[in-house]
Amino acid sequence: MMIRWMIYLGLLIFAAYESVVFEDAAVTMFFVAALLLFVLLLLLLLIQRQMLKVSMKIPVPAAEKNKGVQLLFRLENRLPFLIGSIHAEIICLSHFTGKKEKYAVSFDNGRKQGTAVTTVCQISGDNCGKMHVFAGRIRIWDIFHLFCLTKKVNLTGEITILPQIYDTAAAISAGVRHFAGETEEDEPEAAGNDASQTYQIRPYRPGDRLQTVHWKLTARNDELYVREAGEPICLAVGIFIDFYAASKAEKQHMAALIEAALSVSNALLEQNCRHFIVWYDLEGRHLCKQRISKIEDIYEVTGYLMSAACYDENMDLKVMYKEAFPYGLYAADITLRLSGDILTADEPVGHFDEKDMETSMGKCMLRV
Repeated sequence: MMIRWMIYLGLLIFAAYESVVFEDAAVTMFFVAALLLFVLLLLLLLIQRQMLKVSMKIPVPAAEKNKGVQLLFRLENRLPFLIGSIHAEIICLSHFTGKKEKYAVSFDNGRKQGTAVTTVCQISGDNCGKMHVFAGRIRIWDIFHLFCLTKKVNLTGEITILPQIYDTAAAISAGVRHFAGETEEDEPEAAGNDASQTYQIRPYRPGDRLQTVHWKLTARNDELYVREAGEPICLAVGIFIDFYAASKAEKQHMAALIEAALSVSNALLEQNCRHFIVWYDLEGRHLCKQRISKIEDIYEVTGYLMSAACYDENMDLKVMYKEAFPYGLYAADITLRLSGDILTADEPVGHFDEKDMETSMGKCMLRV
């Protein structure tokens, strides 16, 4: 910009000198035109700023970690003349870490009136969680890049960077696998021994006990029918995610903690071990519990954990769980903390490292 101004001022001074020394009409007209160019460029730039319209769209507001995310910017030119270059600075702020990244976006110029320009900006997502995207203003240059004006815009959006699940080893003991705790739900796709719940009513088959005969239905149809008992769903293991941050440094481990917890949950699920996840919701001031019995449950709880926040007060989640769910019995527990510790029955069994999650979670061996 400074070089262009120096060239422009040099031409202006040269034209002024020539018009005074030679008193030539053509040189004088060139000098006047150079002066008017200064005013004209600034006037057109003011009009451009008033007439331009910029919008932002996020086609897919969710992406995998370390995968690029596209932002689409639409520039509408409502002017009958060519416009100069337009630049914007996009700021991406991580909800968990507070890490701020800036991206520069440049729009094409030279478009005619009534046309729209779509510009694609590719941003990276190396931290899971919600990422707030916004731009507060754009910079508008004239065609010679002598003047620059800013225009306030309110471009905002949100992208969810999905956490990555790492391979983790888990060994389930017989006591946990055959745990028969109290439950209010039954498996909808399997018969069992819970006489208080009915899985299905079917015709009698040789070998069925007389105690299971549905006498009313049998009397109406003159054919033996039996009531097949349901299979209770027992959540044998509880995963407690502790978002207590003892220091500012630990607050940076939020994303790693969620990835570690989901990796542990996935490891249990691969062993056909139904379980539940518990965490404290700081905004709602209550304990949250999510049942995990299939992979879709992990996807569902991920959305809730993405909105979680760490807290400064140390809380005993197990005590709070007993108070909130007095009948929610479980056989084993796994606790994960922002410090990186992974514990079972309050005994350390592993440690996750946000700098190398794949290796640290691969070394972890869960025995419950």
